[in-house]
Amino acid sequence: MPPEFLGRFDVQPAVLVVPDPEGPGRARAVARALQGLRAAMGPAVSPQEGARSLRWAAEALELVRRGVLWGAEMVRCQDHLATPLLLHDDAMADAMAERRPRPLEQVRPPQRERLAETLLTWLSSGHNAGEVAARLAVHPQTVRYRLCQPDALSGTDSRTPWPGSR
Repeated sequence: MPPEFLGRFDVQPAVLVVPDPEGPGRARAVARALQGLRAAMGPAVSPQEGARSLRWAAEALELVRRGVLWGAEMVRCQDHLATPLLLHDDAMADAMAERRPRPLEQVRPPQRERLAETLLTWLSSGHNAGEVAARLAVHPQTVRYRLCQPDALSGTDSRTPWPGSR
C-alpha cells in the first residue's frame, strides 16, 4: 500500500483513506491495496468531511449487499448518488411504489431486469442516455427504447407528476 494511504483491514468493512482519489495512477494503486476486496469509494471531500464520505461508502456497500447496486469490485458513490437518496427510507420507497402502476410486472423476468437496470442507471447518471449506453455497453437508441417501455406498458406518461405529489 502506498505510504500516503491510510487503511484498516482488521474491521468490517475495511477502511481506506486515499488522498486525491481521482489522481493519475490512483485507481491502480487502490486496486492493489484492496487485493480483490469489494469496496465502495465515497466522494472526495475535505478532511473535515471524511466521516460523511465514509458513511456514504458504507451505505453503498449495504446497497451492493442487498443487490440494489451492482458493478465491478469498486462501487463509486459519485456514480450512484440518486439510488441511496431514493432508498434512504425503505417504507417511504415502498409507499411511493404502491402509488404508481406496476408496468414492469407485465414483462418476463429477464426483460424486467434489463429495464430496471436501465432505469436505475439512467437515474444515477443524470438522465444522460449516452452515459447509460456506455455503462451498460448498449447502443444509445437501445437505452431510449427501454426508457419508453414502462410508459408504453402502463399507458401513462412518466413526465407527468405522480397523483398527490403536488
